[in-house]
Amino acid sequence: MTVYEFAKGLILEAGINVKKIMKQDIKIETKSNPNDLVTNVDKATEKYLFDNIKEIYPNHLVIGEEGHGHDLKDVQGVVWVIDPIDGTLNFVHQRENFAISIGIYNEGKPYAGFVYDVMNDVLYHAKTGEGAYENGNRLPEIQSTQLKTSIIGINPNWLTKPRLGEMFKPIVDEARSARAYGSAALEIIHEQLEN
Repeated sequence: MTVYEFAKGLILEAGINVKKIMKQDIKIETKSNPNDLVTNVDKATEKYLFDNIKEIYPNHLVIGEEGHGHDLKDVQGVVWVIDPIDGTLNFVHQRENFAISIGIYNEGKPYAGFVYDVMNDVLYHAKTGEGAYENGNRLPEIQSTQLKTSIIGINPNWLTKPRLGEMFKPIVDEARSARAYGSAALEIIHEQLEN
């Protein structure tokens, strides 16, 4: 089994676990501010991914949003970058519109990426040089578009910050529209599919 196939199966298994844990009490903590949340589901999912990766690939490095790999000194070899629940605010408030995301690098170069929309059971995945897929269906190649005909994915809070707002407002004004899904991974995918 290739690393790609292993990762594909692993992210789907992690999604099954998320759905099981969601039926129990979700414990919520704040990190840097009241909008920066982490739940027991984030932590359990990251641990599940980390443990399974290290069991099969002990020499691979893993960087996780909730703490794994934050002490890495270099990123040589194969490096997994995982966000166990991308869109935690959506997860907490809506119980949908969140994803598990995994990026894999080999010797500093992109190897593969996975975004699993857990509640809709849709896996977006791509391997360098082999195209991108929604579940088993190949997606069309991304076409360049002009800003005036494009939809921009942006955190609306950025527009309220003095320096960020000054930088992003002209871009948003020139674009066709702006959207915020609350999950960066899903936002990138949906913006690309809509443009």
